[in-house]
Amino acid sequence: MTADVLKISTKKTNTQVTIEFSPRILDLIEQTQTGDLAFIVGKKGLPMTKESFGNWFRDTCRAAGVQKSAHGLRKFSATLAAEAGATSHQLMAQFGWVTVKQAEIYTKGADRAHLGKASSRLVEEQIVSKISPHPNLGAGVKAKNSTKSDN
Repeated sequence: MTADVLKISTKKTNTQVTIEFSPRILDLIEQTQTGDLAFIVGKKGLPMTKESFGNWFRDTCRAAGVQKSAHGLRKFSATLAAEAGATSHQLMAQFGWVTVKQAEIYTKGADRAHLGKASSRLVEEQIVSKISPHPNLGAGVKAKNSTKSDN
């Protein structure tokens, strides 16, 4: 790890993942108890296994009234990245996935939302330019007479 970049190999796929920490995350790490060579440690200061961490995270979420898990946080992070415009290959690099199939779960949904919004704007532009109202306000509409006749 350099000042703000962490490189690790995933356990499941043995794929290298490179993560850049924001100043905010670095500040949080600085304020948190960590081990010598581990970011996540248990109460005794020893590194946690992924299973122990998953259980601790789930229990902490439940205690806070949140029905989520560490895996749910990972999915949420992938969703945020995809919605911000991350490509399938960027997601693969960040999450250690080795096939595009997993990344496309997130990018397809985000792409559909972005494309739907873009298409809506195109329709609006066409309505404004092709079916716009008459340039003279009130043209074609018979104005009401504000004075009444004596008849």
